[in-house]
Amino acid sequence: MQLVIPAGKMPRESYKSAVFGNRQSKLFRNLSAHTSPFPTMKFLIVLACLLAVAFANEEADVVKSDSEVNVLDFNYAYELSNHIRAVQSGALKEHDNWVVSGEYEYVAPNGKTVKVVYTADETGYHPKIVEP
Repeated sequence: MQLVIPAGKMPRESYKSAVFGNRQSKLFRNLSAHTSPFPTMKFLIVLACLLAVAFANEEADVVKSDSEVNVLDFNYAYELSNHIRAVQSGALKEHDNWVVSGEYEYVAPNGKTVKVVYTADETGYHPKIVEP
């Protein structure tokens, strides 16, 4: 038997057609029926995001928002009505490395205020929790 691969078809499809004609064998039907777990995983990720939004805390209004973005540096600050606050600035340093520093603050579920001060550079992200 000579195997001829028609133009525009994948070799596997051509092999199936050459060996089995228009009928598919049980083996190829089972291979075709196998599905990837990714659609299920995508569904779970979307479901988790929707649940997170549905059970999120109260909506917050922006109380303050400032930002300045330039080619070599940036800074921004915002404060929300639910006591979340953030300030960050960064600059492009030598060898195309950004150095970023900032802080953010929020009220934890136990009612205590949590403040994190951080820097980030070519060595990584360096957070430190401090007493507000």
